[in-house]
Amino acid sequence: AGAGGLLGHRGSTIEKWTEEYQSLLMQMHYLSIARNDDISGLALWQFADTLIDRNYSDERHRPGGLNNKGLVGLERQPKVAFHTLRVLRNQPEGGYFGLVI
Repeated sequence: AGAGGLLGHRGSTIEKWTEEYQSLLMQMHYLSIARNDDISGLALWQFADTLIDRNYSDERHRPGGLNNKGLVGLERQPKVAFHTLRVLRNQPEGGYFGLVI
């Protein structure tokens, strides 16, 4: 499952489209697989936000005319999720293992 985060839209982790909401969901996914011995790798679905085809979607489902599920914005500006996943990924073996909020 993905979570869109509008670049610069900051707020509660329970408010849809905030960078914090996106970050929390991405962290939960990462943490759920990071220590699972049955999973050997992770592939990020969408690194950067992308423009949508307005013939198939609209502002209601894709605010700003973007697919906002990237870890960075359209112009590659890092979002909160980018920074928090980097912190989790760079932990040494046996280091901190939990949410970065």
